[in-house]
Amino acid sequence: MSDTTYTFDDSEVETVDQESIEKQQIGFPNIGFHRGDVSKMPRAVSTQEIAAFKAKTKGTLIDAEIIEMMTPDPGISWRGGFYVTKEDAANMKNADFSDWKEDNFSTDDGKQIAVFYKPQIEFVQVERRRRWDVKDQRKTIASFPWNESRQAKAQYPNMRLSGHMQALLIIKGLESCGAFCLGASGFTQIAWFGESEEYRDIGVLSRFSSTILAAANAHTRSKAQPGVKAKEWDIYKFWQVAGASTDADGKPKFYVAGKGDLKKSVIVPVSVGLPAKADQVTPEMLGRWQTRGEISNMVTELRERLKTIGWKEEWATASNVAPVETPTTMNGHAVSQAVKELL
Repeated sequence: MSDTTYTFDDSEVETVDQESIEKQQIGFPNIGFHRGDVSKMPRAVSTQEIAAFKAKTKGTLIDAEIIEMMTPDPGISWRGGFYVTKEDAANMKNADFSDWKEDNFSTDDGKQIAVFYKPQIEFVQVERRRRWDVKDQRKTIASFPWNESRQAKAQYPNMRLSGHMQALLIIKGLESCGAFCLGASGFTQIAWFGESEEYRDIGVLSRFSSTILAAANAHTRSKAQPGVKAKEWDIYKFWQVAGASTDADGKPKFYVAGKGDLKKSVIVPVSVGLPAKADQVTPEMLGRWQTRGEISNMVTELRERLKTIGWKEEWATASNVAPVETPTTMNGHAVSQAVKELL
């Protein structure tokens, strides 16, 4: 080995072209949530129409079957729910959408989007991030970290602020695709987090935190040695189920969102299949929801990658900046323009 002594010359950083530095990025396939359309509700079928149908066909169908034939279910356009565009699905190797429904819906400008659709999904939430988007009509002109809403309002007093989230989900049945990115804004993301009073008992995260997480933490505390603070659990250690909001009869349940001219009725994502309180959660339930083996390892590895590239911090540190673009690639393939327009 050489006996030469080397000194690090930190002044040389001034000669580095900062604009040419390539940032490490990571892309994910997209999954969307459709907020339904109350105007798509099937019309009511009268008893006279049912009687006339029976007389004409002389069949043995019951009333419910006749109503279904006369007014087909509008699917995602009415019910809302989770979807992956067929354009994106075509780029996913070994993805099995056999238990998803094929459907389509129209965007505001009349484009027809063909999708694979599910009213409910089971998933592990690997990570999530939120920001405030400043809106000029539907266009986002600036973005702020989630804790800087006051600064955003002060700088853009005449503009509308909209919450925006991205959640990375490993979806049951599509584990081979890695994590999907669920992008959502407005009341969809409010219901996902369940922070407002209206959604606290049904919100995807709030309901899960108040039942499964609370029960898991209580169980761990009961096992802790006296005087030793027990470690806490986080959501990425468990499977969850979320679905489009429905009433007791399984029909779409619409919530009023927005104010004034922006007021509308929407379907929101809600937690599914959980007891009402943490003390109703048994150890067997905790075992049912807990991640294990390959999935647990996948989550751990992905969280480490996200930390390395500062995925969550990217939204937490940049103030009054042009919005971060929706990822343009997923596993090396282009993300459909349809998804970009809907996020």
